[in-house]
Amino acid sequence: MAFSSFYIKQLIKHYGSATLIDVLHSPFVFKLYNDCIKKNSNISLLEFIPQSSGYINKRIETILAKCIAQFPHSIHTDCIKEITPGVPFILKVTKNSSLKELNDVLLTAHNDSVCILRNMYHSPESAEYWNKVKKLESVTASVDLLFVGFVFVRKEQRKQEFRLRLF
Repeated sequence: MAFSSFYIKQLIKHYGSATLIDVLHSPFVFKLYNDCIKKNSNISLLEFIPQSSGYINKRIETILAKCIAQFPHSIHTDCIKEITPGVPFILKVTKNSSLKELNDVLLTAHNDSVCILRNMYHSPESAEYWNKVKKLESVTASVDLLFVGFVFVRKEQRKQEFRLRLF
């Protein structure tokens, strides 16, 4: 499968503005990277671009599995209605999720909760949805990896957006 020109433009933009994990000064994001995102092999950007969407989806599934392993007592769901206020959760958000419902859930979210979005830059609509999610009043931290994004409500943290370059 070929990537769209929109995605290629977003890839270039992302790698032009993203931070390498080595220079990141956020212990919270650094721990997320080490526990859930880090891959043992070194893949250069040139090796990444021609990879198939199957490779990217497999990589996303690996990251999701590591996140779930880090929070075994959390609710793991892709349905906002299954979340109980104050209980940690891992929510896989789709662009069909209502922003209002998502914001309402995040306002009562436990600090160990995370929302995960996939394929945020495959179309202008998905990129717009990702930007709206990051701007929700309840969101305090977001981590953009280009092909997967994390959204957190950490009450002790000021609002921050991180763009990480993995390769």
